[in-house]
Amino acid sequence: MEGFVKIHRNITEWRWYRNSAMVHLLVHLIVRANFCDREWKSYTIRRGQIATTRAALSQETGLSEKTVRTSLRRLAATGEIKVETTNRCTLITVSKYNDYQGCTGHCGQQEANKGPADGQQVATTEEIKNRKEEESSLRSDSLSMTASTGTDGAVIDGQAFLRFFNQEMAGCQIPPIR
Repeated sequence: MEGFVKIHRNITEWRWYRNSAMVHLLVHLIVRANFCDREWKSYTIRRGQIATTRAALSQETGLSEKTVRTSLRRLAATGEIKVETTNRCTLITVSKYNDYQGCTGHCGQQEANKGPADGQQVATTEEIKNRKEEESSLRSDSLSMTASTGTDGAVIDGQAFLRFFNQEMAGCQIPPIR
């Protein structure tokens, strides 16, 4: 597993925060939940879901199966997760996964533009033209980054890094690097 997840500071205000088993299990579910939709056996495991068993969760977290069962029941009762049991696995959906992770995009891909958010003005043609000119000027200014040398002597392609970062963060609350 690679990458990172976000945990908001207001978790300290969560009703179960003083119960370390509940916090441990919820954080584990957020960390293990799919970042992207994936196929597994005959199932599509969606973003924010994990296919597992109570025994596997117990082994992965070090919590007893009874504690896992109780914690799952409490998390489901209070709406933090949804649990579907099949004959092969338990499919757990972290209810607010997209809210927790702050991304509206899917797998680093930007969603189709649905227009401005509430309260935002629509950009005029002149503003769009000015932005494009500014971006073009910034691109030519940043060409000097293309052949920088890192501390280990490796050549760093700044343009490639900018493209990669902006593509991965598209649709997230993180503004693009210019």
